[in-house]
Amino acid sequence: MNTKPTESLFVRENLLHLLLLSSFSIAAIMFFQIIGTSSFEFTLADDVLAIASLLCLLCIYVIFFAICTKKVSLASVLLKVAGGLFVLGLTGMVGAELLLVFSIY
Repeated sequence: MNTKPTESLFVRENLLHLLLLSSFSIAAIMFFQIIGTSSFEFTLADDVLAIASLLCLLCIYVIFFAICTKKVSLASVLLKVAGGLFVLGLTGMVGAELLLVFSIY
């Protein structure tokens, strides 16, 4: 009995996990915006968070198109693009939070 998942199932499962993580990232960015101070560091961090949220939203759109496509090869390429967008967005979020933390001290 062969229990190895097919490539299509593997791609679809990865896309759904990435979609969930991107949605949580958008929610985290929304919660980060609760802090409201007008210093330069906070304004710069807000700009970085805005770019990170844009990257996460683009990741969600790419995932949507990848889920809707019937071609496994195209879905596989879109999975790599969505993963790259997610990593960039997550890196931006971490960078903005480090900027906020170090500007407090």
